[in-house]
Amino acid sequence: EYDRLVDIDPQRMKNVLPIGLFPTEGDIDEPKAEKTPHKKRFSVNEVTLMGKGDILLLQTDGLYEHEDCDRPYAPVHLEEAIRRVKDKTPKEIVKAIREDMVRFAPPQDDTSLVVIKRTH
Repeated sequence: EYDRLVDIDPQRMKNVLPIGLFPTEGDIDEPKAEKTPHKKRFSVNEVTLMGKGDILLLQTDGLYEHEDCDRPYAPVHLEEAIRRVKDKTPKEIVKAIREDMVRFAPPQDDTSLVVIKRTH
């Protein structure tokens, strides 16, 4: 809709424990976990964030820390790279971002990317 990167409003975000760290309710390991004082119960919430054509990019910090002589890759170069390939498949978008990052500067940190694209 905006043809640019848009941050998700912090009020719409939830912080939860990493997946698999503790068993969820009804899990086979639950009786063992009850002995640990830090087991927390939580529920899953769904929030609609994406409209038709929107792209959700999930990344590790390596993407936002990627730079060339103190010249950051994100958000400006990242946004330009995504804009050039926004009509492609998620797999092609990830490939294009990776290639653009390497052209920009040699990677100094690991970077993981997940692209989710709403098509309808």
